[in-house]
Amino acid sequence: MIMHRPIPEEALIKEIVVKRSKEGTKFRWSVTFMAILPKTEPVKSPSRLISGIDLGWRKVPEGLRVATLVDSSNEVQFIVLPDLFLRRLDRVDQLKSKIDCALNEILSWLKSQMQMMQSKAPDELRHQFDSLLSAGRAAGKQLVQLTLATRTLFGISS
Repeated sequence: MIMHRPIPEEALIKEIVVKRSKEGTKFRWSVTFMAILPKTEPVKSPSRLISGIDLGWRKVPEGLRVATLVDSSNEVQFIVLPDLFLRRLDRVDQLKSKIDCALNEILSWLKSQMQMMQSKAPDELRHQFDSLLSAGRAAGKQLVQLTLATRTLFGISS
């Protein structure tokens, strides 16, 4: 058991939450304790500068504000991701989508070809093809391996 931190002796436990979550093929258990502590004197502010960070997402005219910073002199600063950055992230998503669509088309075509060839395909190609189908998101790598194996078996040069 790993404890994040010890429970103070003077704490009154108010609530206990036991949680089980699945991670891959295994389960992970966690326990959360909610406790009430007796009132204490407020901590005096140290003589050095203090700052606070408030993380929060809000669309603003300049882009996406992701944090607000306030220092001990009450100066407020905003951390904003500019619109150009957000548009570039959208472009990355569009490109990933195109790659996924192209990969799905290639896999569909390969399935039809393998069904037509059935037992005529060499064992090595069938093994590579099965690996490709079971790969999921990493299918691009397996597609390259299948292509290279096909070129090698049939003597095709780049």
